[in-house]
Amino acid sequence: GAPLAHQWPDMAPGERRSAVRQVAARLAALHGTEAPTDLPPIKGAPQLLDAASPAPAAPLVEALERAARLDHVDPLLLREAIDLVERTASALEPFAVTTLVHGDLTFENILCNRGDVTALLDFEWARPGPPDLDLDILLRCCAYPQLHVGARHEARTHAEDYAPVPGWLLEDYPSLFAIPDLLDRMRIYSLAFDVRELLAFPPAADLDGVSPLHPYHRLARVVERRSYLDTFL
Repeated sequence: GAPLAHQWPDMAPGERRSAVRQVAARLAALHGTEAPTDLPPIKGAPQLLDAASPAPAAPLVEALERAARLDHVDPLLLREAIDLVERTASALEPFAVTTLVHGDLTFENILCNRGDVTALLDFEWARPGPPDLDLDILLRCCAYPQLHVGARHEARTHAEDYAPVPGWLLEDYPSLFAIPDLLDRMRIYSLAFDVRELLAFPPAADLDGVSPLHPYHRLARVVERRSYLDTFL
């Protein structure tokens, strides 16, 4: 097979629908799998959260405080992000669970062969965690698919081609969307992803000249309630 992201632009709607149904079934099976008890800690996972801590959002708050001191950012917006996390962090409970998540399930990490999903790949960030951690990555992939493919595939990759995917996932894996306080949890996950990238790639110039896909702008859309989460959920 080849990555589903590379085949997606050429697939008919029915083929896309079938592929999502197959992905949902495999993802549900993964989420029902108990993690090995001797699994080593994962370093560098996409979201800055600590499953082993009684306060899993603490690393995110600390990262947002550091981000507020960067040049070319609005510290008041970062302060709003901190307030949002502190106000809703209780929604993460329970966070320490014993079943597996993939950790990086984009369409680039799904193999497909003639319409059949043949494999989920790249489990280096697989770890015990709540299933909606994977939902965060999948919805992000649908909103910003061009950020999750190789450079030679960017021109053929468009968010509008992924617009039906969240609704299909809801149909095929409804329990993934039935977690209490899902929107609050997903906003925290999204901020925990974006601030990690913001610290790694701080804006080098005034924000008006920075790509709308820069992690600062993605983070701002979450804080201002105008992100992909407000569309999909």
